[in-house]
Amino acid sequence: MVKTYLDYKVESRSGSISTANVVYFDLNQILLVRNNRVDLVNTRTNRVEKSFQCDEEVSVVSVDSDRHNIAVGSVKGKIFLFSIEDSELLVTLSGHRTPVQILEFSPKGTILVSIGLEPEIVVWDVIKEEGICRLRGHLNVIRAAVVYDDIVITAGDDGLVKVWDLEVQQCKQTLVGHQSAIKSLKEIEPGILMTGSLDGKIRVLKLEEGSEEVLTLLGEGNLNVTGYVTSIQVHKTFCGLSVYGGTLVVGEIITTEDRKKSKKRRKRVENNEFVLSDYLVVRHGMKVNETIKSLSVFTHKGNAEAKVIVGDVNGYLEYQYKKFEPELIQEHKRPDSKIVLVSDDDVTIASIGDGNCEIWTINGKSCSSVRCGRANVATFLPGGRFVAIGTLGGSIEIVDTSAAVVIGSIKGHDSEVTALKMWKVNDFLGIVTAGKDKKVRVWELNVSTDEDGGKCVEITLKNEYDMDDSVISLELSKKVLIVGTNDNNVKVYKLPEMQFYLSLYGHNLPVTSISISDDDELVITGSADKTVKIWGLQFGECKRTMKVHDDIVTGVVCIPRTHYFMSVSRDKKMRYFDADKMILIKTYDTHEGGIMDIVCSKYGDYVVTTSLDHSFIVWMRGKEQVFVEEEERKLLTTRFDEEELKEIDFVDRNAPERLETTDATKKTVEMIRSAEDLMSVIDTVTQEMNNIEGYTEEYKKWEVTKEGEPPVKPEPSIALMGTNPNDYLMNLVMKIQAANLHQILLMLPTSHAVLLLGWVNTWLAENKRVLTCVNIASFLCKVHYSYLVGSKDQKITQILESLSKRSQEKIETLRITTATNLELLTVVDLKLNTM
Repeated sequence: MVKTYLDYKVESRSGSISTANVVYFDLNQILLVRNNRVDLVNTRTNRVEKSFQCDEEVSVVSVDSDRHNIAVGSVKGKIFLFSIEDSELLVTLSGHRTPVQILEFSPKGTILVSIGLEPEIVVWDVIKEEGICRLRGHLNVIRAAVVYDDIVITAGDDGLVKVWDLEVQQCKQTLVGHQSAIKSLKEIEPGILMTGSLDGKIRVLKLEEGSEEVLTLLGEGNLNVTGYVTSIQVHKTFCGLSVYGGTLVVGEIITTEDRKKSKKRRKRVENNEFVLSDYLVVRHGMKVNETIKSLSVFTHKGNAEAKVIVGDVNGYLEYQYKKFEPELIQEHKRPDSKIVLVSDDDVTIASIGDGNCEIWTINGKSCSSVRCGRANVATFLPGGRFVAIGTLGGSIEIVDTSAAVVIGSIKGHDSEVTALKMWKVNDFLGIVTAGKDKKVRVWELNVSTDEDGGKCVEITLKNEYDMDDSVISLELSKKVLIVGTNDNNVKVYKLPEMQFYLSLYGHNLPVTSISISDDDELVITGSADKTVKIWGLQFGECKRTMKVHDDIVTGVVCIPRTHYFMSVSRDKKMRYFDADKMILIKTYDTHEGGIMDIVCSKYGDYVVTTSLDHSFIVWMRGKEQVFVEEEERKLLTTRFDEEELKEIDFVDRNAPERLETTDATKKTVEMIRSAEDLMSVIDTVTQEMNNIEGYTEEYKKWEVTKEGEPPVKPEPSIALMGTNPNDYLMNLVMKIQAANLHQILLMLPTSHAVLLLGWVNTWLAENKRVLTCVNIASFLCKVHYSYLVGSKDQKITQILESLSKRSQEKIETLRITTATNLELLTVVDLKLNTM
């Protein structure tokens, strides 16, 4: 009988403040990216008003000027378009293989431009929800783009500024005045653009759409700050600039009207003399402690006041500017969590980072935050109220989670504390610590109430044991204590007398994590050599070495009451094993950063992982079953699909025949599978219709002759689920997203394309989905033009003639209907306005 396992699913994900760019939605609302979710947050109340959930980790977010739609780019190259009003996902666009870095809407919000790490610009039609074109021409990464309704201007690390004409889908002009990589580009006023390049200079460009040279370089200047400008953000006449190295500069835009009012400036413009202060006047500059990842500005009360929000690695800062003088109005930061704990009642989760301890509930709601030392290890004390923390300085701190304070600290080791575990046996309550000072110490804990009624914890050193080398990891059960040292050895001691019992040899690098099964039969060790080993605790034999990770194994944990265990690594993956069968059950790759720690609940109902992507995930065990053979098949399929996509995506950038303009949509695994499904259904419905037609002809002949038994009616195909073949195929085709339709049709062989044209002809005759049918027919005729023209098959000729006639008739009918409706609406509007 095939053995099955219960699967773990993501129950909640929390911990992150901001993982990508921060964008002002309006004066008191911002768009915050939190891993795979975008939140619309009110900055006054810090409440989430709307959420936009994505299937993948988000890399960039953008909003159109009318605040109707937001575009979200993912690290895997997809673009999710959401409606702001109802938080509904409108369409998913697939145009990149690399993380999306830039998303820009046109002024009317009808055009969306997306750019990834590959030097290509993808242009999308927001109304039709499909791709327009893919533009190639840059030689390196594109860093910025400005989008208009008819042109797109881009700049990149190749030092080029390119103007693209969207009507002819070609490069209209290439500006070569920059001498180094361009890092930023922004329109500061209508017709005037500004760039920041690697040489630290600011250059001003003039846009004249009517002339042959659309862009002209007016001049260049310096900001008098160290570093180059990485981002330029403008709202009305307020300008914010982020400078590499963490400097924030704000300035005032000098408009064309202002230059005309000033006699000196007007004279310089007339004499073609360039001074940067004629376009931008720097008003204030200051150093921000963190590296600036994103910048957004919003002015109010005319231009007298402005808000600037600065996104950094760990969160964001918001400043209020009055007369260009900054005031910090809010700061939200949280360091990366490298330790995660679960209380013994399975109710509370502690997420501990560098100097910060966050207490959460299981559903991801934060309860309290406590400032503490630089934590290296930690554990919950019985009852779930107190947390013991071992720091890099060698001290042991006790945190009261209810009062959100550190209630005590004691010097535990002469160097950093590398291991700290809870030890409760009989009437003894204590902790065991180890450090790089080659010592293992046993501490007794005594929880009491002071005179004021507050809780206090007394820590008393009970025993001390010397080790041969620095201790890296430690684990204990009721019977044994296991220590992993810096010399790659793992030593087992019997408790309570601490008698040496076994040495476990085999790892090539120090053991970073140890876990013991609750029946004391197995020991699981994870090491910096990227392997996980399964040991028998009775004789110390290595049962199996699992080479399944691509980076350091940072944590292993045994599932209670089973011989299953999980391992996590800096390769961003969590793996689920059966230690008895010594097999890998399943791999989880939801995290987008290296996983630093894993912990299991008391009964194994859930596990919690924390990662360098600023979040922790609660994985809840469900009722869905996992089959090992099926997971292996999925893994092989994924590898095959990745190899196939690599072959599809291979492009020689130096090839002379490389096209400047191609299709916007990229082939994905989902598209390939959709094309395969479409071919299969076309075959099925065609066979079904042939069977029905054959039966009809035979039955008509039998009715005439009445010879023998009547023909047997064919059984309907189970694959069609009791529906008509015509309707089943049409429903499948209509479910294909408009953005992916052409790519899927392109993968159809000629034989299936001809069959599909026949079905499209039938749908047109029935007046069903006319526009989609005409779109499919015209595209297939273009792709298979040579075959269709050269074919002598009379059936194909009849289909094409019928398609041509019916398409013209249906389109003309639609045109007349639409024109009639528009005229009627005009009359109604006129009557309403005159009432």
